Amino acid sequence: MSLQGRRLAPTFNFGCLRFEGADAVEVEDGFWSAEEAEATLRLSASYPPGSPWRGAALVAFFMFRLPAGREEFEETVGRYRERAKLKVRVPGVGPFAEDVLQPLDLPDGWTHDCFARGGRDLFHVYQGDSLGLMIRWSCQGGDVSDHPLLGGLAPTVRLVPGQWATDPPERHDAPDAEREDGDEPEPDGDFKPAIDLRGEAEAFRTFLKTRLSEFRPDDNFGPGEGGPVTLTTVGADAGQGGWVAVVFDTRPAAQPDGKWTLYLDEGVTLDRPHWTGCWERLCEDGEVAVTGLDGVTTAETDPDAFGARLGRTLAGVVAEERAALPPGVPSAREAWSVEDFDGAWAYFGPHGDDV
Repeated sequence: MSLQGRRLAPTFNFGCLRFEGADAVEVEDGFWSAEEAEATLRLSASYPPGSPWRGAALVAFFMFRLPAGREEFEETVGRYRERAKLKVRVPGVGPFAEDVLQPLDLPDGWTHDCFARGGRDLFHVYQGDSLGLMIRWSCQGGDVSDHPLLGGLAPTVRLVPGQWATDPPERHDAPDAEREDGDEPEPDGDFKPAIDLRGEAEAFRTFLKTRLSEFRPDDNFGPGEGGPVTLTTVGADAGQGGWVAVVFDTRPAAQPDGKWTLYLDEGVTLDRPHWTGCWERLCEDGEVAVTGLDGVTTAETDPDAFGARLGRTLAGVVAEERAALPPGVPSAREAWSVEDFDGAWAYFGPHGDDV
């Protein structure tokens, strides 16, 4: 479930963790899910181009009850660790070490391991007899040492080994100081999701530029055996998790054929969980306030139309950024495909629409 538009409570328990002072952290959006043996909490924020921390940031907590969740725990850690780097320098900190963004006091008998997939993509893994936990600290810009999301959340986290809390980590009321006398908190049913496509465009633009700058022909996670890019696919899905991916295809004469969907790993995708919150609201005959690129806000009631507007927004960014691509990434219309995961819309490529 999405946390967009909801304020975190000052203190709350979730999974095997306790958060104290969380309402003071600059959290823009988030997602949570809780099951019998697995719980996930993702908290995110984005910062404008002029900010020292420009771009998106994410802190994700993956929690597992053992032994029931052991297989999923090991698979999750292994999947992220596949692209770990041996030596990493963390901006504003120095060489990555086990004490960098390691906030937990561990009980006797617990193990702790860490790895990094880049200077701004750090992981800590913890395991006890009955619990497994992985925390991901990730940001796109600025120093990690004083990052408002990463540095703000770290001191709020506590490990509670005997706890497995599944209540939503959120609240909907305003602080007392912001509420007029006699006002009561609005019930959850009155919450109306909203999305600003201008912010979505800039978040995607930052992510796209990062992906383009990081492309290496000899270390590409995508279709093909290495070499120059022949097709760049921007794929997205609003209804099942909310994300957008940028996948580089190096197969000779590659065509849009869905192969990109086999490479949806972290680093390739930008999580947008609030898209799904909006989508679910629309599927329940609700409405979403959508602010377009022109700044005009309208009430959207159709989930398919909502998805199509997201697609046009992504395609518009691609059309602009294709004018100045790094060497090795072709700019021709046919060498790009912007498409929906379920095939509801497509832009560019041999068969897609133009913006």
